[in-house]
Amino acid sequence: MQGNDRILARRYARALFAAARERHAEEKIASELGEALPGLMAAELVCRDPRTQAPAKEAAVVKAVVDRSPLLRHFALLLLRRKRMPLLPLIAEDIRSILDAQRGVISARVATAKPLSAEERGRLEKILEKLSGRAVALEAAEDPALLGGIQVRVGDAVYERSLRADLARLKEVLDGHSS
Repeated sequence: MQGNDRILARRYARALFAAARERHAEEKIASELGEALPGLMAAELVCRDPRTQAPAKEAAVVKAVVDRSPLLRHFALLLLRRKRMPLLPLIAEDIRSILDAQRGVISARVATAKPLSAEERGRLEKILEKLSGRAVALEAAEDPALLGGIQVRVGDAVYERSLRADLARLKEVLDGHSS
């Protein structure tokens, strides 16, 4: 992913969100886009094939959003025509962020070597809410590469206390002493 992709995705997300706001459908469009994303990404694979004709590409996209709002169908076809379908995951992420910001919620992504229990998740949410002063939407995932510990991403800030990070710091210290 290039930096330009992120910028373009934000522009498309803001435009879609503004159009949804005019219709008082911000929640609906965010939900629909999230639900339709797997089908749209499958359609994007079809559209990427240079042998696929334009009508077949449009049919694949329409099929992915057939039960969705006209706004989302129009938006998906616009992305197809402008060859921006690969931006969809970033756009969906940005739409969710814009909606969270509107609600005063901050998104946090947490990676741990093993799954968090409900109790651990609750404690972590409370800590992050206290630190940020805002409600937190926590997304947790496993990352066995961490070996142990935790990595928390809130916006652009990353907080990591993991065995992997500790080993990397130790390696830097040892490499510095062996010179």
